[in-house]
Amino acid sequence: MTTLQIPLREPFTFTQNRAVALAQHLSKYDASVLIHDGNRMVNAKSLLGILSLGFLKSDKLEFMIDGAEEAAIREELTALFSQMNA
Repeated sequence: MTTLQIPLREPFTFTQNRAVALAQHLSKYDASVLIHDGNRMVNAKSLLGILSLGFLKSDKLEFMIDGAEEAAIREELTALFSQMNA
């Protein structure tokens, strides 16, 4: 298991488009990916889970990745959030 912290620009909202993009990108990997935001933890492959995060007040997101393709997922998340966070 590995963790990845992604810095966020404030305010950051998981819109429908962002949530769909994240779930689609991660669904191709055979690994468990959880998003930890303060006191909440959701499945990053679940569209409803991601949307439940809504508006984030935090300046970072923590991803907990467990599986065979951890390095590839870390790279994918870093690239995806650099686009979303621009």
